[in-house]
Amino acid sequence: MLKQHFDIKFNFNKDDIKKDEDLRIFMTELTQGIRGSTEFLCDNVYPPRPLKSNTHRFFDKDHLSAVYLINDERISTIMDNGTIMYAGVGNEVDELSRLIKDDYGGFSTDIQVQQLKNWDFLDKYITPMTDIIIADRYILLDDTLYEYNIYPLLRKLCQKVRNASVNITFFTTRHDNQMKTPRWDTIRREIRSRIQQITGQAPKVTFVLFYKMPEHDRTIFTNYQCLCSGDTLNYFDSKNGVITNGRHLTIKSAAHRNNYINAMQFINDMQTLINKLKRDNPDAILFDKSSCYLKF
Repeated sequence: MLKQHFDIKFNFNKDDIKKDEDLRIFMTELTQGIRGSTEFLCDNVYPPRPLKSNTHRFFDKDHLSAVYLINDERISTIMDNGTIMYAGVGNEVDELSRLIKDDYGGFSTDIQVQQLKNWDFLDKYITPMTDIIIADRYILLDDTLYEYNIYPLLRKLCQKVRNASVNITFFTTRHDNQMKTPRWDTIRREIRSRIQQITGQAPKVTFVLFYKMPEHDRTIFTNYQCLCSGDTLNYFDSKNGVITNGRHLTIKSAAHRNNYINAMQFINDMQTLINKLKRDNPDAILFDKSSCYLKF
């Protein structure tokens, strides 16, 4: 995985390798045939020390989706935060393994939607996150479905985060065909309350609204994976019945280079939509306007 799909940055001096034969052998094996780039950061320790739970606030987009293997006395504290993938000495393989999505070493998995009853299936796929970015033109147009779809879905996605505020951004339609407009303030209040019960802090919630949304695909982006659905992300009714005709929900790990490139292209495309709205209709962007990946 590391050699085929990752760029690797070494946070120590090159001269240290010469002093340790085992390290020299390991480094030779790790870097031979690597497809990505390698770089030594010996002059500037990264992330800056001391480590803090909000260190990620100063990361750029690439660093927000990186994995940090760090020898530091505070590592266990920020690992428990659930926002960025950190690992201390001895936990490296376990943390990296979370990026693999099936038993055969694959970086994506297809969930059969018609066999589902609720969102509990997501438990085994959750990874740390600072952001949830959802593009679905219809996900909030029917308020009778919130209790069985968007609210429990967000709670599942945030279940590993502790004492941190997640940024949640929706790209969606302003109103339905009958000109009925969702109660955005009520939705925001409900999301903040329910997620705070999980994470300990209320999330920052932003709605990016369109009369005719240009994005067709249904996508959920988080730092280390994307969830790509068929015709909707509204799957269930009050009786745990499946109400969509869609077949698959595909979970794609950012550990695969192509998946990562596509995820960053999604972010760039969403930024383009924001930029256009800021120019033409800034009132269509509601509430917190907070994201580590997007600029409002």
